[in-house]
Amino acid sequence: MILKIGYSLLSCLLLLIVMLLLFQHKLIYHPRPYDARYESFRPGQVIELQYQTGEGQQHAYYIPPQSGARQLPAQLWILFGGNAMLALDWSDFIRNYPGTNIGFLLIDYPGYGKNQGTAWPDTILESSIGAYQELLAFLETTAENMTPRLGILGHSLGAGAALQFANQVPARKVILTAPFTSLSAMAKLIVGWPLCNLVQKDFNNEQQLRQLLHQQPLPTITIFHGHQDEIIPIEMGRQLSALSPRQITFIEIFNSDHNSLIFHAQNQIYSSMMP
Repeated sequence: MILKIGYSLLSCLLLLIVMLLLFQHKLIYHPRPYDARYESFRPGQVIELQYQTGEGQQHAYYIPPQSGARQLPAQLWILFGGNAMLALDWSDFIRNYPGTNIGFLLIDYPGYGKNQGTAWPDTILESSIGAYQELLAFLETTAENMTPRLGILGHSLGAGAALQFANQVPARKVILTAPFTSLSAMAKLIVGWPLCNLVQKDFNNEQQLRQLLHQQPLPTITIFHGHQDEIIPIEMGRQLSALSPRQITFIEIFNSDHNSLIFHAQNQIYSSMMP
């Protein structure tokens, strides 16, 4: 009897491991296509950038300053959304932004929106760099000329995308909203140890942030986190900011959970984005 119970438990454990390995991507990423509703969300003039990566055809969206589509903006902000967001979900955030002469580059991950392929940290980085290079070509400028104008903002999963991008493409400012320390740490909260070690392709934000802190010149780094975040604990944001309290500004939004953070912190985020 004891032996049978042991075999049953082992079988259940093996089944769980197989399920976690097979469906891991679906647990982390929630890609979806655009539908007709998004046409009305486009904030005025939107320039669709198309380019190729190892994952196939990719699309990103550039919102230019009012001064002109090919006018070099005084500021360029690259926005990385959460795991269920599309690039154009940033539309309201952009509409309400009080600054002028600013451009926004909105990133869709592979498999999201119109993009081909599958989202993983490495394919997201390749696609993000491809979008940035395509924009530089469109604006007929160079990375050196854009660096002092560049800001990077990432929300939730997008914080991981933003950090790995910032370590490849230097920027003046980096803003993270509701960041996790790593996907492995998130998995530990959900499935416990040792199953958390089954994460195949990790976003290790702690490691990426440590690397960013050695960048010269160092960008201004700000972290926002909702006090009532029920998905990514605020302790993770605190842990990241504790890597260098003098160099990282941590702002706790007391009336906010995970999905309402950008709305509740909107004005403070805007202030952090200003030159």
